[in-house]
Amino acid sequence: MATRGIIPSRQTEYYSLSLENKVKRERFGKKMLLYEDHPAIVIMEGLLYYLTMDTINALFKLYAATLPTGSLVIFDFWGPDADTYPAVRGLKQYLSRRRAMPARGFTYLDMQYISEIEGFNVIEHTDIAALERQYSESRVLQDRNNRLPGEYVVLGRQSYQLGLM
Repeated sequence: MATRGIIPSRQTEYYSLSLENKVKRERFGKKMLLYEDHPAIVIMEGLLYYLTMDTINALFKLYAATLPTGSLVIFDFWGPDADTYPAVRGLKQYLSRRRAMPARGFTYLDMQYISEIEGFNVIEHTDIAALERQYSESRVLQDRNNRLPGEYVVLGRQSYQLGLM
């Protein structure tokens, strides 16, 4: 199949839960242990900037404790300079007017934090402007005034196991 450019059929699971709720997060971790014999891909898109740092730390600890070697964690994040982007300032104003802005604001990460996540190594790091240059003829996102500060990371699960949750 791979030689024909076809992705083999895979089991896909979707989970809907409140990640800020410790009990529900732990229940989610126990479900993940059911698949510990097979590498997995965890995708967190449009999520981390809405979570507290305590929850983000707990999620990565849970992934390190439950995902087998060869697994990937893929996510986007906003860096510490996110508030300098006009689109973020506009989003904050829009959400505030509608009383939908997170009370504590957004959570911003940096590559130093990400590169120190225990149990993982950074496989790839890119941003939306680089992806536009690589995959599109458009150059509208090269101007930071036209985009959100999206950065993207692929983490690989290292070979040693950490203590469970």
